[in-house]
Amino acid sequence: MSTRRKSRRLPPLSGVLMLVMASTGLVVIDLTIVAVGLPLISADIGDGASAESVVVTYMVAMGALTQVVGSLSDRWGRRPLFLAGIAVFTLSSLAATVAPDLLWLDAARVVQGAGAAAIMVNGIPLLSDRYSGEERDLAIGAWGSFATEAGLLAPVFGGVLAETFGWRAVFAVNLPLGVAAWVL
Repeated sequence: MSTRRKSRRLPPLSGVLMLVMASTGLVVIDLTIVAVGLPLISADIGDGASAESVVVTYMVAMGALTQVVGSLSDRWGRRPLFLAGIAVFTLSSLAATVAPDLLWLDAARVVQGAGAAAIMVNGIPLLSDRYSGEERDLAIGAWGSFATEAGLLAPVFGGVLAETFGWRAVFAVNLPLGVAAWVL
């Protein structure tokens, strides 16, 4: 009698899994990618002390809105709020890219945090709707691994972008990625 264990493979990369992973990657990347551009932001449109708000406003907005977005998702559905989150995140990235001053940039980051909240709150529930049992466990594990790797690579990627193309590039990179995630 064989005691071989069943192979544990990642479930097929469905559109839902790719969408949730890509969107979550954007949210996580934006937690750290902007920090490496702060000296350039300060030199261009603000002072050193106040430019830190660009990072903080995003995180506070995302954290503060998670319960609100969760409640709205229960009423209106996960997918519509998730897709709205991607759209809001992407459009506010455009606003951040063209920000003429620090106040505009902070406002864009607050809106971006709202979009990020909709993405983060609905990601795992969407995976749970699509997968069950061991496939669900593996999909959520893949999601978590991808998010971790995105967060680890973001500062390096952001540094290269900011030094090569300027600080606005750390926001502009979200535009094609956000559109691609929304299309998925």
